[in-house]
Amino acid sequence: MATSTTSGVPSTAAVATTTATTATAVISSGGQSREKVLAGLKELQNHQRAINSKILELEHDLNEHVLVTEALKEVDPKRKCFRLIGGVLVEKSVGEILPSVLANKDLIGQTIEALKDKATQKSNEIRQYVEKHP
Repeated sequence: MATSTTSGVPSTAAVATTTATTATAVISSGGQSREKVLAGLKELQNHQRAINSKILELEHDLNEHVLVTEALKEVDPKRKCFRLIGGVLVEKSVGEILPSVLANKDLIGQTIEALKDKATQKSNEIRQYVEKHP
């Protein structure tokens, strides 16, 4: 894909352009029925969109974690702090909460990187599918 956002996730315009281009290429295939080929392509593209959507959601969560850690680093570690865990508001000290927020931030970052790799693989899979069904 030619266009991407700063996060490495293809932009909506780039996905739409690629979708139109690949759909045109796949429609002209003569091997399988056009409907089956298009259904396979649409399924792959839906998977790619779901991955990209999850990446964007996790990047938003990561930004929130960064804001919270920056704010809590400036606060006295003994100060009372509230954290929402699984829908339950828990009261602890900043010193107890900050390490878990930092650990979660790191895990979210790792998950984003894994999903970006998966999105790249899915793009390659779509490209191969279109080449297979010219």
